[in-house]
Amino acid sequence: MFDNLTRALSEVLHLASAPTLVRKADVTFDRPAETYQPGNTCINLFLFDVRERSELRSSEPVIQRDAGGKTVSIMQAPMRIACSYLVTAWIESGQTGQSAILNQHDLLAQALLAFSAMPTLSGTKLSTATRAWLNEQPYAVELAVLQSDLTKNMSEFWTAVGGKLRPSFTLTATVAMVSKAESMSAPLVSSKEIVINKSMTDAPVIQPKPPTRKNNRR
Repeated sequence: MFDNLTRALSEVLHLASAPTLVRKADVTFDRPAETYQPGNTCINLFLFDVRERSELRSSEPVIQRDAGGKTVSIMQAPMRIACSYLVTAWIESGQTGQSAILNQHDLLAQALLAFSAMPTLSGTKLSTATRAWLNEQPYAVELAVLQSDLTKNMSEFWTAVGGKLRPSFTLTATVAMVSKAESMSAPLVSSKEIVINKSMTDAPVIQPKPPTRKNNRR
């Protein structure tokens, strides 16, 4: 599932609505460690954190019936998973100096604009496989930029990643993880309608006579 999400995010950067500079850049997913040196201009989407958004999870089971009504599928409510990416921009190795730095900043800003313009992951121009995966999601895949608290201390974060400090922003996508359904068979539910004849309801009600008392005289 996470691979589908990562591919979908990379497709967003190549949509016709994305900035030209972003569309022309490659998309990579490597950990931006110190040894990471891409040769071409690219945007790197590094998935660095996966955790459940428990406040979005429901305790109510999900019940689905087939068209005939004979089979019932009972599933646990899907988990809502927040996947956080570190987004960085990289300029081809041939560019150096101040112009390379400014181009890097421009590419990063354009990537930020591309993702911030899409609050939920959608688009008819995405690939057929991505659209099919999105249709299987029970909820819209939410996108949020610059809202993660996971990278408050950037120097420590980059030390943990194994790279040198550089401009970046976080992108968090919330997806649903659906558990396997447990099916059970159930009989069809039938109903009956009882109609009371009106003539019977209008008939007079005959009350029984009270018993007579006998006087015993001597």
